Amino acid sequence: MSQAEPFNIAGIGGMKTVGETGRSGATICLHGGPGGSCQTLYPFFPSERISGAWYFADIPNHGVSAGTDGDWSRGACIERLERFAEELEGPLRVAGLSWGANVAVEWAAAHPGRFESLVGISGAGSLEEIARHQSEVGAQMAPEIQELMGRLQAATGEEARALSAQLWEETLPIWMAGNPGLEVYLEGTRGFSSDPQVAAAYIESWLMPRLNPDQLQALFRALEVPVLLVRGLDDRMGNELSGMDPYIDDPSVEVLLLENAGHCPFVDQPEVFFRAIEGFFDRVSGVA
Repeated sequence: MSQAEPFNIAGIGGMKTVGETGRSGATICLHGGPGGSCQTLYPFFPSERISGAWYFADIPNHGVSAGTDGDWSRGACIERLERFAEELEGPLRVAGLSWGANVAVEWAAAHPGRFESLVGISGAGSLEEIARHQSEVGAQMAPEIQELMGRLQAATGEEARALSAQLWEETLPIWMAGNPGLEVYLEGTRGFSSDPQVAAAYIESWLMPRLNPDQLQALFRALEVPVLLVRGLDDRMGNELSGMDPYIDDPSVEVLLLENAGHCPFVDQPEVFFRAIEGFFDRVSGVA
């Protein structure tokens, strides 16, 4: 597990890990969700596998980061992230897992010149395909799990956190069935709970209007940085049409598809994953 320390800069909090290998600047890494926190990321990025400083940031309204006073828009979220980035020493790189990859793409497109490079991990490309796939999986879950899901939607406070943590542990083996890193990931995130109210607000403001192939392609056309997209070929959180990579056709975008890996390729295939990330950073920065 990583040797991480908490940080809070300009209202953005999370965990920071410094790699044993040096690299100038910093990498900002955004968690999945919506409704999640950096707990689903930083424990699996140990210092011996990464270079330079990595800030595993809680997206605004999540975890220990400040809120946006009820403004759930993309603009308000990215504005607060910008204040945080302005306090860091560049060059800056941005990475994100799942929904966090979509936030990273939006951020880099909205602020050209902010980042040196971008890494998307299991980023989503089609809300319609995700909803279709996850509805099919959910319909096959045991009645007691479906009952817990229903209770969570109406719960608040401590009850919501307890139900969310219980659902995380009971459904993760379903979403990650057959993935080599399941046990490692489950143990590293034990006790994790998401916020269903935050999730609902961000789904309405970010995902529903934006998560479709046309919007995604428009964002990638606006990007001015090299991009690496990583996805496990056995990603049970979506089907083969729901990832970013089917919708991208640009020579500046590299796509790495990993066998024997799912939604979290950094735990399923860590050797290949981290070698690819570090090699990408080296190429972008001109390191031989």
